[in-house]
Amino acid sequence: METVFAGISLACPLVNAAGSCKTIEEVEQLAKTPVGAITVGSITMERRELNVGDTYWMDPEGRYSLNSLGLPNGGMPYYEKALPRMRELAHATDKPLIVSVAGFSPKEYHALASFAAQWADQVELNLGCSNVWGEGGQKTIFSYEPVLVDEVLQELKDPFFSTTVRVTVKLSPLPPNLLSQTAEVLNGSRVVRGVVASNTWPNGFGWDGTKTAITPGGGKAGFAGPGFKGIALGQVVQFRELLRSDIDLMGAGGVQCGKDVQDYRLAGAKAVGINTAFANRGAKVFSNIVQQYVELCPA
Repeated sequence: METVFAGISLACPLVNAAGSCKTIEEVEQLAKTPVGAITVGSITMERRELNVGDTYWMDPEGRYSLNSLGLPNGGMPYYEKALPRMRELAHATDKPLIVSVAGFSPKEYHALASFAAQWADQVELNLGCSNVWGEGGQKTIFSYEPVLVDEVLQELKDPFFSTTVRVTVKLSPLPPNLLSQTAEVLNGSRVVRGVVASNTWPNGFGWDGTKTAITPGGGKAGFAGPGFKGIALGQVVQFRELLRSDIDLMGAGGVQCGKDVQDYRLAGAKAVGINTAFANRGAKVFSNIVQQYVELCPA
């Protein structure tokens, strides 16, 4: 089951996706599971509170989930104190620590990546969060602006990032034209070692009875869960066709069982991220899915 994703060795290809672990206590919980690495974040410059109202919803028939958390986290002041302990807990069980960061400008990404690199074995640039709302409406989703993706990576072009820090980018699901443009940007960067495909599909929607299932954004929220798997799997297939061979892929979206892990691996993913199933079923989900995947692997 061992694999290598973007320069870090994983005893197991399954990891928790960004957004599912924000505190020392949550790292401690994941350290007791068979995940191959622990992902913390996403971290922003300043502390952010959870969006107000209903922020997570699972379709009663289990077909898909919606979330609009709004990147809640303690910000750099909290993580300056917490990350050393998080690294210690992860490494005590031989798990690399991945730290996901989310900026609101290219320069913020540089500051956050520099900060996280002090403790992280790998830094993930979250370019795909769709659930940040404020004056003027929905904040820019960097994934859908190849020029902005390039500007973020240009901020990290100094040798420190290209030679020392293992940098990955997490992207929203992209239509073919934007996917090919983004792949071109990534191929031109000497910083990026891996791509996580995908973050949630922006602005999904659902009714909970007669009211919107999600409160923020008029009910528009990140679409994930089982129904998202085919979209995310297609992203992995397309990126594997277009990216340089030395840029690894992590698949994320709709993973519920060992067969889902196998499907992502067959598509070219070195690792597989999980969030919705963890939110619904708790930490035991990792042991269950790993066992199912082991049973599918050739002897």
